[in-house]
Amino acid sequence: MNSRIRNMLVITIFFVIILLVKSLWLDPVGQLEGDMKKYHDFVLLNVESSYDSILKPIISYRIVDIKQVTADGETIILTKDIENNQWVSETLEGQYRAKIRFYFMHILPYRDTQVQIKGGTENGNQM
Repeated sequence: MNSRIRNMLVITIFFVIILLVKSLWLDPVGQLEGDMKKYHDFVLLNVESSYDSILKPIISYRIVDIKQVTADGETIILTKDIENNQWVSETLEGQYRAKIRFYFMHILPYRDTQVQIKGGTENGNQM
């Protein structure tokens, strides 16, 4: 193997390691508290229930970002009450947006999508 091929192979391995570190440790959203944690759980539950594909064993997804778009208005989410095994409506202050990234084989990002609930109320007016 000549030096050019060896150098290209080393560079390729280096970039694959960087991609692996980015995808597994840097992309997922960190620790969340309060309403952002509730919104995170809501989005994760909805993605799990709505995403069904034949490629599901090799496709994974992670929430990579959650932002409070505005402090005005409210976001209405559903949470699962474990004791009663029923869905409960819960109101969060403000409007939120979550960014979900899909991965092929857990490391190769191939699609981003954003989830923002349309509806709820803003200043007492239905949106």
